[in-house]
Amino acid sequence: MQEAGANDELYSLIVDSLLDWDDKMQKECAYSFVQPLHLDLINKRNKEKTVKVAVQITTDDDNAENEELLTAWIDVLEAVVGQVD
Repeated sequence: MQEAGANDELYSLIVDSLLDWDDKMQKECAYSFVQPLHLDLINKRNKEKTVKVAVQITTDDDNAENEELLTAWIDVLEAVVGQVD
């Protein structure tokens, strides 16, 4: 995702399926989302989906003790929250 609009459909598919993935993959996705979000390369619809999944992951009781996962997704939230309505 080096330019705006690149891989919009792929990003959407990833975000839509993230909750079914294991913690390690969720964490890796979070790390890979931060820079494109900071560079404003993600479209509005995908930003909204990202906020939704980030909130779900960070508030899920099953993740309460997984500090690395929570920290990764809090970083995503910090990167995206100011970019959505």
